[in-house]
Amino acid sequence: MGIERSIDCPGCGLHLPCPSWGFFYVTDEKGSRIPLEGNMESTIIAETLGIDEQAITGCVFAPGRDAVSVRLMEERVGYASFCLCRTCLERCSLDGKRDVFRCPSCGSEDVKTFIQLIGTACPRCGRGMLEER
Repeated sequence: MGIERSIDCPGCGLHLPCPSWGFFYVTDEKGSRIPLEGNMESTIIAETLGIDEQAITGCVFAPGRDAVSVRLMEERVGYASFCLCRTCLERCSLDGKRDVFRCPSCGSEDVKTFIQLIGTACPRCGRGMLEER
């Protein structure tokens, strides 16, 4: 069982549950992100990418690995962080290496990862400081 954590504002009670800071994902042929939740990750990646699971077990980027499999992994496997738009308070997940940090709801660029929010002023009330619990 994972650690239960959240980010909270003692001033207004804003509560952002975050069982983790983000998640690994693989993109399918249509570009949709499939979250990898810790069970059978290599199987899901191999099936989604259409490669042999043996090509991705162990240290994927070690010398001698199948170059096609490594290229597919680099292109289509990523990590998305849980984020909050400080303008409209929409929660989303964004990949810091691939995505523009822009709110998918309101278009604001004032989007921060949950980790970046810790110790900052609450975007809802402006009085409290966000704390990890």
